[in-house]
Amino acid sequence: MYRLFLNRSLNDKIQRVSTELGKDVDVKVISDKAQLAAFGVVKGPAVVSVKYKLKPEGIVPSLEVVKEWIKEL
Repeated sequence: MYRLFLNRSLNDKIQRVSTELGKDVDVKVISDKAQLAAFGVVKGPAVVSVKYKLKPEGIVPSLEVVKEWIKEL
């Protein structure tokens, strides 16, 4: 599962890659500032993995980067 603080482009990439890789990815979109702070997110869009590891924030990564994230699941 990924917890996302995202824009539409990042969400689309994650859905596309999860479909390509045949992975079932449970996506939770969080906009509450207290929850964002709890994950260490300062600037969106951001992704926090199931292991609660903050992925790069403030950028929309390439499809290849998103593929590597999804492969970690």
